[in-house]
Amino acid sequence: MGVETAKDVLDHARAFHRQLRDFYSQLQEITTKERLRLLLEYLSAHEKQLEDNLEAYEDVAEKNVLDSWFQYPPEHIHDVPFEDIDKIEDLSIDEIINIGLKFDDMLLKLYEESADKAELEGARDVFKNLVEKQKVARRNFVRQTLRTEDL
Repeated sequence: MGVETAKDVLDHARAFHRQLRDFYSQLQEITTKERLRLLLEYLSAHEKQLEDNLEAYEDVAEKNVLDSWFQYPPEHIHDVPFEDIDKIEDLSIDEIINIGLKFDDMLLKLYEESADKAELEGARDVFKNLVEKQKVARRNFVRQTLRTEDL
């Protein structure tokens, strides 16, 4: 079943952030590398903040925007593709960064496609705003990971 309303897209993106947060927390618990643990702690908190931001969007968005339907729903992301990740306990900082960027790209694509396909102007505005916020979050992610590498 495809994503059909703007609220469905937001709910699905929140679930995706929750899965990522849990993934990073799980890795944080099993790693023995301090720098990697710090990075994973940051990433877990980062995903929690993004998830909370989406929940806040839903709390303030107009009902007609959330309930707006997509005639042609965006191609949505199902679950975090963990099966693509080998030997999670042996991942390096660079591999974690690349995984995080890949997941960010998936969400950015979802928001861009949702903005393009939304018929209601208010829904388009919400997703365009999320595109910009995702780009800012990505820059912050890259900046923070570079700081982690300096430790």
